[in-house]
Amino acid sequence: MDGGRIKHPYTGDNYRTGMRNIAKWYAEGLIDKEVFTRGARSREVLLGNNQGGMTYDWFASTASYNTSLKDKVPGLKFMAVEPPASPSGKRINENRRSRMRPDGWAMTVNNKHPVETIKLFDFYFSPQGRLLSNFGVAGVHYDMVDGKPRYKPEILNGKAPVNTQMWEIGAQIPIGFWQDYEYERQWTDQIALQGIDLYEKGNFLIDEFLGVSMTVDERQIFDRHMPNIQTYMLETMQAWILGSRNVDKDWEGYNAQLKKLGMEQVLAVMQTAYERQYR
Repeated sequence: MDGGRIKHPYTGDNYRTGMRNIAKWYAEGLIDKEVFTRGARSREVLLGNNQGGMTYDWFASTASYNTSLKDKVPGLKFMAVEPPASPSGKRINENRRSRMRPDGWAMTVNNKHPVETIKLFDFYFSPQGRLLSNFGVAGVHYDMVDGKPRYKPEILNGKAPVNTQMWEIGAQIPIGFWQDYEYERQWTDQIALQGIDLYEKGNFLIDEFLGVSMTVDERQIFDRHMPNIQTYMLETMQAWILGSRNVDKDWEGYNAQLKKLGMEQVLAVMQTAYERQYR
């Protein structure tokens, strides 16, 4: 938001400054040369080959490499650091565990039991449904201890990660449900817990934006333009970082192309939906 108006962050001067610096760091070799192609196993590959120095990722999974690679990379000790300060001195972190799993529910027009389906949706947002979708089955995967769900030792010490075990029995799957961070905190090691505490005490984690609810007509406009806009933005970002194009030379043409692709129409429907929902 800027003066009450919605803007896309990839169109502002702060973004241009960011791209300028990231391209510089990439050229200097501070960023993995295969950052766009290495895939989901980047941490494992680079850390396992003792080529990693710093990463931006989740506390629990990243800190676990201190244990899993301790014999292969002696002295490895990943620890959380505060977010870098902005020019104004503010430290924030936009990514955090969502209060709600960011996946949705849907019914087709062929659903013959819409009432029962809605009841199922509602169940997942009840206290019982929250426990089931986060921790599995009481007495099988967890027990209640002092009023809180606690995984059984065989789950915490299992051969597969806890999130994999939960996925296999239908918990923590990509549907809309009310998340509980205690599910992850229980299998997080001490170094990661210290990182979480650092961010909570520093008040670095900003609230997530839960989005807007659009009308059918608004959604049609958004869907007509936004996929092409997003593809263009991401492709251009990659070109700037890799050095095949220059952000400062491209900047005016870049924003002009976004306008041609329908950015103003997208922002207009977002603005209307935002004002209807939040004001």
